[in-house]
Amino acid sequence: MTKRKPRAGEILLDIAKQVGLTKEERKDNLEGNLRSLLKRKRYVILLDDIWNVEIWDDLKLVLLPECDSKIGSRIIITSRNSNVGRYIGGDFSIHVLQPLDSENSFKLFTKKIFTFDNNHSVDLVNIGRSIVGRCGGIPLAIVVTAGMLRARERTERAWNRLLESMSHKVQDGCAKVLALSYNDLPIALRPCFLYFGLFPEDHEIRAFDLTNMWIAEKLIVVNSGNMREAENLAEDFLNDLVSRNLIQVAKRTYDGRISSCRIHDLLHSLCVDLAKESNFFHTEHNAFGDPSNVARVRRITFYSDNNAMNEFFRSNPKPTKLRALFCFNNNSCLFSHMAHLSFKLLQVLVVVTSRDRYQHVITIPNKIGNMSCLRYVRLEGRIRVKLPNSIVKLKCLETLDIFHSYSKLPFGVWESKKLRHLCYTKECYCVFIYIVLFD
Repeated sequence: MTKRKPRAGEILLDIAKQVGLTKEERKDNLEGNLRSLLKRKRYVILLDDIWNVEIWDDLKLVLLPECDSKIGSRIIITSRNSNVGRYIGGDFSIHVLQPLDSENSFKLFTKKIFTFDNNHSVDLVNIGRSIVGRCGGIPLAIVVTAGMLRARERTERAWNRLLESMSHKVQDGCAKVLALSYNDLPIALRPCFLYFGLFPEDHEIRAFDLTNMWIAEKLIVVNSGNMREAENLAEDFLNDLVSRNLIQVAKRTYDGRISSCRIHDLLHSLCVDLAKESNFFHTEHNAFGDPSNVARVRRITFYSDNNAMNEFFRSNPKPTKLRALFCFNNNSCLFSHMAHLSFKLLQVLVVVTSRDRYQHVITIPNKIGNMSCLRYVRLEGRIRVKLPNSIVKLKCLETLDIFHSYSKLPFGVWESKKLRHLCYTKECYCVFIYIVLFD
């Protein structure tokens, strides 16, 4: 799969917020005001996971303002591509990270699971060291392994079973451990974990969005049929994935609940690979090939390539199996396809466009009213959406999120009996309105 390219504007805006530029300074002349501030300050900036030199060329004019070198500012960049480091700072600027040694590996392991004391047998300690040894000194593999063990009994038998299932090949330790962590998940949690691969790499995912998508696709089912109970169970599932170190918490609410989360790049790649094998979902890069396989696609996500989207719908004019459609790009051409195609089983529709600039008014075709299974709709970006009156025909609709776009809401939406979450911006007053409808 292709790495999602970061945008220089997004990075600079994030830095500007962190260094304290006002909203007006960020809006009027972001680059100039940020450059002016950095000239007067001593700073350390960490840019994580830079994959290509083009993004650096866009950033350096702002992040390296002409100033007295004695100020002592520093920029630290991480990358899996050593050529990026050579381009930016030369060979002498590169520090190659090595795997952890055995003692530091074991320290990390015990920190993530528990501290060994007199209550734990010598044999359990030795098994723990053997398990850590199979991780090859790779921190992510160690952390994920500790997460697996937290869900097991702290007995020699339980730990030995995990040890026996781990590969002896240290060089394949990370990939093997990550795959093992998926197999170790309860059956009900596996599709919830794979769902993270539908979002672009490094994407910060709101817990509210994620759990309601799970519910919309019936990945969360409660016998009582009570939606409040389903939402609580979905939250429990998310917390379980976090406790297993498979998901990282990005933000929490004031009362400690997960507000947003993200997934590590290597685990994201694992989701994509496993999802393709099981036909759980496909990306814009692996949805093609055998026409019969294209017709069987249940979920698909487009991270950036509009040509791939056009080709997919051209080769699959009747996407009758499609249950979830994700689109993350700067073009809203998806809606032109919706006017001509039938999405009878579609349950989740997510369209996220760029916030860098306003787009023209987007008219959603009346055919959306025929998508009788649609339960979750989210439209985000600087777009002005014209919702058709036919949207009131969506009797199964549970979540309508157009909070980050601008639209006029058909009056009949309020009469929908199953609608629980309605988030939108009232354009005429430029007021943000968030509404939650309960049973």
